[in-house]
This record gives sequence, C-alpha cells and structure tokens, in this order.
Amino acid sequence: MDNLSTTSDDKLLDFLDGNLTQSEIETFKSDLANSSPLQRRLEELRIIHESLQSQKLESPSANFTERVLRNISQLPVASFNPWRGVFILLGIAIATGLGLYVLSSGSADSLSVPINLQSFEIPGGIKNTLPSFSINMRTLTNTILFANTAIAFLILDRIILRPLFRSRNALNY
Repeated sequence: MDNLSTTSDDKLLDFLDGNLTQSEIETFKSDLANSSPLQRRLEELRIIHESLQSQKLESPSANFTERVLRNISQLPVASFNPWRGVFILLGIAIATGLGLYVLSSGSADSLSVPINLQSFEIPGGIKNTLPSFSINMRTLTNTILFANTAIAFLILDRIILRPLFRSRNALNY
C-alpha cells in the first residue's frame, strides 16, 4: 500500500464511483488482476465507500438559523465590572508592598543560598563538571518585584483602564 500512488487511489475511487469509460474499465481490470496490493487497496476503499454510502446525510431543521440568531440576541451582554480588576491589582500591590518591606528591612541583603551541583552523581561514569553557584536573595527579590510590578501595569491597562476608556468613548465623553 505504501508504494501505491495517489493517482492509483484516484483511479480506484473513480472505478468505485463508476466514472470510468468502458476502455478505462478494461485497462483497470487488467491492471487489477496483475497487482495484489492494488486489489487489497480496492477492497479497503470499497469498504469505506460502502460505509459512506450507507450513512444518511443529516440536514438542520428549517428554522435552525432563526433559532440561533434569536438565542444569540437573548444572551446577556457582559458589562464593565472594574471590581474584579481592582481586587487583582490590590493583591499585586500588597505583594509588592511586602516585597519592598523585606528589601527595606535589609533581611534579604545577607542571605545567599549556595547550590553545590558537584554533590549530584551522574550515572554511567560521566565526570561531573557542573559548577557550584549561589543565589543572592536580594537579586532574586528585586527580580520578582520587577516582574510583579510589570504584571500590575499590564493588569491595570488590560482589565481596568482599557474597558473604562472604551465605555467612556461609547458614551462620547
């Protein structure tokens, strides 16, 4: 089946559909008698062809489009609710405030977490050449606070300001 081309599949499907002329049918039958892969493929396509012909084509009811459009017009329109965004923004502001408190108190300045990758054994006798390093907690806290502030600005823009300006623009202020 792998060596059969799409043109032979097209020829097989035309044969099953009855779209071949009499001379093409005779040529095709002689080719079919000489090729067992072609016979197997014809049988596969015949099974598929018969199962597809036995299926009844379903059609929607006469008023399907009208019902869909009527139901769409009945759906409630989501109104602008700034409180959801305000609560998310408030949570981010609290997290940022706590992070700034930790930074200003200086408790993260002296913390450094050493990570020794030499202690991990690699199976198979491979030499471990991974370097050891330490994580400075002040740098980590600054990075998290920067990302937190960037997310807060995105939320302020997307969830609060953009819908607010859209609704004001719709009211022609």
